[in-house]
Amino acid sequence: MKDAGKVKLTSSLYKEAISKIIRSVLTFEERYFCFFFQRFAELRDLNAMEQMLLHMHTKQLFRSFTLYHLTDVIYYVAILNFEREKSEEALETILGYLLSNAIRANGYVRHLERRLVNHAGVQGADGKPVYIRSSAKRREATRKESTRKEAERKNATTLVPHTREGHCTPQFDVNSLSNVMLHKLIYGLAKINRKRALVRELLTLLVPYIRFQLQTKHYVFSSERPDVIVKVLWSYAFLHVRHVNLFVDFSLCIQVAINQLQLDQLKIVKNIFLNFFIFDELLLDTLEERIGDIEEKWPGPLSQPRKKPFKKKKRRVALTDQVKLRMQR
Repeated sequence: MKDAGKVKLTSSLYKEAISKIIRSVLTFEERYFCFFFQRFAELRDLNAMEQMLLHMHTKQLFRSFTLYHLTDVIYYVAILNFEREKSEEALETILGYLLSNAIRANGYVRHLERRLVNHAGVQGADGKPVYIRSSAKRREATRKESTRKEAERKNATTLVPHTREGHCTPQFDVNSLSNVMLHKLIYGLAKINRKRALVRELLTLLVPYIRFQLQTKHYVFSSERPDVIVKVLWSYAFLHVRHVNLFVDFSLCIQVAINQLQLDQLKIVKNIFLNFFIFDELLLDTLEERIGDIEEKWPGPLSQPRKKPFKKKKRRVALTDQVKLRMQR
C-alpha cells in the first residue's frame, strides 16, 4: 500500500491479500477500521470500501466514531464519486447520523457573532447585488471596531462546547478539527450531494466559526494548503449559502494566498463572486491582473474538438461546475 501506483487491483495476489486484511480488520481489529478505509480509498478500491461501509452499518460502528473519523469517511466517498446501490442505505444512515449530531453539538458557535468584524452592512440573503469597497477603505472604516474585537478574541481563541445540560460534547465538536479537516468536512458534504437541506443547515450554522477562524489567524486558513479555501468557498456557493460578510472574509483570505493559487482556482473564485453578484472591487481587480499575468507567461496549449464524442455518463458534481445564484421570488 505504500506505492499505490504499482498495485493492480485485478491481480489474484492483491485480491487474496486484501480479502484477508478485510476479514482480519472487520473481525478482530475494528480499531484500525478508519486507517484501512483511507488506504483503500487511496488505492481507489471501491469494492473494499463497499465491504467496509456495509460492515460499519451492520455493526453500527459509526456510532463510536468521532467527527474526525466520520469526516474522513465522507470525504473519500465524495472525492471518489462512490455510488453503489448495495451500500446506499448504509451511506445515507451514516451521513444522517453525522449531520444530525454535528448540528446538535455545534449550536454554541452562534455566540461568536458578537466577536466578529463585519466589513459589509448587509447579509445578502435577498440576492441583490452588493458592491464592496476596496480593502484599504474597509480597513479604515472598521479600524476602531476591529481593535476592540481583537482584544476580545485574544481571550477567547479556545472554544469549549456545551450542551443545554452543560456537559461537554467533544465527539462532534467542530473545534476538534484542524482547518484542513474542516475543509474536508465542508467540501465532502457538498460534493457528496445528498441530504442537501441538512448539509445547508450545518454549513449555515458554521458561518460564524469559519469567520472566527479566518479573522483570528489573519486570514490564513491553512499555511500548508492555501488552496483549500477555494473548495470551502465553492461548497458554500454550490449550496447557495450567500452570506456577504463570509464571502468578504473569503475574499481577504484569497487575496493573502493569491500567488499560491492555480489558474483554474482563480477563475473559479472570480466566477463565483460575479455569479453571486458580490462585486468586491479589490478582489476582482487583483484576480483579473493575476489571471492575465499567468495566461501571458504560460499560454494554454492549442486544442481541437474531439472527432469522436465522449460517451454520455451520469453527471457528477465537480469543483469546476458553474455555480449560479438562485434568485428568491
